[in-house]
Amino acid sequence: MILIVIRWTIDCCLQVYILRESKFSTTDGALSLLSLDTSMENNMPEKGEDTSDEDAKSREDPEVTKVVTNKASDDDSNDLFSEAAANGGVGSPDPDPDFDAVKTFRTFKMAIDSSVIDHKLVQDRLLWTYYKLCGDRKAFLHRRLPKHINLTLAAGVIVETASIAEGIRSYPSSCSSCEDLAAWKKTLESFELLGMDVGFIRERLDELLFLLDARSSDDHPPEGYEEVKLERARAAEKVRALESKMASLKDALKDMEMEMEEIAEKRRGHALLQLAAAPW
Repeated sequence: MILIVIRWTIDCCLQVYILRESKFSTTDGALSLLSLDTSMENNMPEKGEDTSDEDAKSREDPEVTKVVTNKASDDDSNDLFSEAAANGGVGSPDPDPDFDAVKTFRTFKMAIDSSVIDHKLVQDRLLWTYYKLCGDRKAFLHRRLPKHINLTLAAGVIVETASIAEGIRSYPSSCSSCEDLAAWKKTLESFELLGMDVGFIRERLDELLFLLDARSSDDHPPEGYEEVKLERARAAEKVRALESKMASLKDALKDMEMEMEEIAEKRRGHALLQLAAAPW
């Protein structure tokens, strides 16, 4: 399970904590982030610098990874979260001018504030899925992430987003359950808080969950449903009547076969008696 905690400090720094369980059983999408261990070297203080309590805790607990943005990104981060809150957590779907320069998959590069995310952090299959998602939106889905976010964390968010999209595409033929859909939704909601443009994917999950809930409830059946249900009941009754009649006919056939066998046996016995008593 991945838990992302976002915290504002007194000196207006944005801190992102990633808490990861070492043992769990959950959706395939939630497994993706575990393969991306956030580099602790980026979080270690330089020689001679003071070590904060948060840094000490991060080193003591390897399951907690902290990413702290620089003060230079304060204004951008404030604008980001203000806009996300105003739009209910969903970023603007407007086309991204920077994405217009991407003509092919070969020219597709994932960059945050001019820092390019290493493609080795993302499997080719998931990278292609993410490229198609960006193409459908005509924008980089990660364009609103904080500019000074850890690149490994950003790659993990991209991997998880692509994994969830693939899981949705393969539903319900895959082994994913309703609980998986709910877990994916919570993951996407946390990504939206970071600034990821995944509101349209979350909305698709909402629609799937709604249909699953409607399927399990007959309080408001769709138009024509009751008529078809009644016809089905009548057809099922006819099938049961025919099956009962068929069973009776089969029993009658068995009785007739037994009676025919008895008659034939009597005839053979009579013929044997006649032959045995016949004169020489």
